[in-house]
Amino acid sequence: VRVFDCLPLHVLGARDPKQAREHFLGVKSFRSDIHGLCVLDPDKSPSELQETIDHLQEPGLEYRVWNRRHLESYLLVPEAIGRAVAGDKAPLLQAQVAHAFRDFLKEPPRALLFPDQVKDYCSLAIDWMKDFDAKRMIFSPDPADKSFVFSQGFPDITPQHVGQAMLASEIHKDVVDLIDRLFLLAKSASTT
Repeated sequence: VRVFDCLPLHVLGARDPKQAREHFLGVKSFRSDIHGLCVLDPDKSPSELQETIDHLQEPGLEYRVWNRRHLESYLLVPEAIGRAVAGDKAPLLQAQVAHAFRDFLKEPPRALLFPDQVKDYCSLAIDWMKDFDAKRMIFSPDPADKSFVFSQGFPDITPQHVGQAMLASEIHKDVVDLIDRLFLLAKSASTT
């Protein structure tokens, strides 16, 4: 099943479950048998977001909230960042970038520890990852943010580059679960 051939995609552009519900109801007015899935970053207030979602329940509309602050927080894989920057042909540069990433996290004001060796990225859970602003601190091209990609001289490296460089064994279970859910929705949509 080709997922996005069966499932239309609408980007909200904001973390607003009410906007998702209104869009869903608009589409549902044309086709009553549809199902929707809204994926949201919890940002800084996951409990407040969950309360809002609880009040906006609608048959056929499912909400998913990431367990980390932003989707970009699932890309904190030093080896994948190294591959995104260096490409597959430069293993020494890959290792240098991965090491620089770990060192970047250790420096103030972050002062965060990332293990030197991770055996299981699929279930990796480090407390600081729940609230870490990877969108700004790692991937921002804005010099004012002093992000990792900017400070290392790679401001053109985006989350998409890192996602494409990840190995299947480095993709977190939260992301795999969402992808599995999308495939199930696509399969269901293709049979109706």
